[in-house]
Amino acid sequence: MIDFGSGQGPIVTILSTSLTSYREKLYRELLGPNCSLLEVYYDRPKASDCSRGIYVDGSDARFSAGPRLRHVTFLRENRDCDILVVEFALRLVNLWLLLLRRPKSRVLLWGHFKAGKSRIATSLRVKICHRAQSLGYRFITYSAEHKQFLVGRGIDANRVSVAMNGYVSDSVISEARRTYASDEAPIKVVGVPGSLYATRVDDAWIEKVRALAETFEVRVFGGGKMTSAASELFRNYDQVKFFGPLEQEQLMKQFGLCDALILLKPVGGLVIECAATGLPVFVEEHAQNGPEVDLIRSPNLFRFGYGHSPASLLIMISTVANESRALVAKEMVFRQFDEFQKSARESILGAFLGIGVS
Repeated sequence: MIDFGSGQGPIVTILSTSLTSYREKLYRELLGPNCSLLEVYYDRPKASDCSRGIYVDGSDARFSAGPRLRHVTFLRENRDCDILVVEFALRLVNLWLLLLRRPKSRVLLWGHFKAGKSRIATSLRVKICHRAQSLGYRFITYSAEHKQFLVGRGIDANRVSVAMNGYVSDSVISEARRTYASDEAPIKVVGVPGSLYATRVDDAWIEKVRALAETFEVRVFGGGKMTSAASELFRNYDQVKFFGPLEQEQLMKQFGLCDALILLKPVGGLVIECAATGLPVFVEEHAQNGPEVDLIRSPNLFRFGYGHSPASLLIMISTVANESRALVAKEMVFRQFDEFQKSARESILGAFLGIGVS
């Protein structure tokens, strides 16, 4: 458990399956100052669960705002809090316990309510949502589209709030912008963020990285069990460098040293961090992409279809990106991103704490 609360406001408890570094910043910097007490309980993640290799580790982490972090499979004792936020994860025991008995606290279920292409899993999630609604619980989704998914399946729209999953720490944004390259500089270095967790390295990914390496220096960022296998494939390529998982500030600093960022794997919140740099960002339109890809609207964000040939991707980078850098000033890109951040933060405070919501 960690106590992030420091301000005036409700007592809030959050139960989650894990605690990533960017979530820790969200709790500490945005939600915590608006709570008189904010406690976060979470289960210890497995290595395979870690999308970028960066988790707050309760074994040696200590924060001035509270005691040591506490890993729990589930929270046995009742929490004396005003608001209880529970991640909508079927492997979280507390979610199932809440379906049996309603606590005194206001309960908010937060997360992904649609289970990809699996009809059986989606049907189970919808049944859980109907049971939760009958108990008076409320729901927090990541996008308006996800809200409509619930409403279309019988959940009261007034019980569903949208908290845009787009919060980026001010310190992280500043780090990226501090190292931002010149607008007129040609694209020479491209960053390829994203984890490699498949059972084998994807052939299409290899083909695109090889094609990029013929024209640019390629820097690959991210963890995953296939990272070492991928780096071995490119051991004779001087133009390809693997950096592995990095802390958020270090990752953004490395992003700022690139001229463009190319997302060749399904992504979620990572696309928001990439857009924060002001660099041209290329996103492959995977069906498995998170809702964040549709949330962000920026003149430096370019989408290309899944299965795009390496040659067409190179043409896009060389023409569209360079034209954009010449026509769109970085100040405009930063201003639009800051407006997006303002909307995201307002939606989060409104959904969790009711701030700014009548």
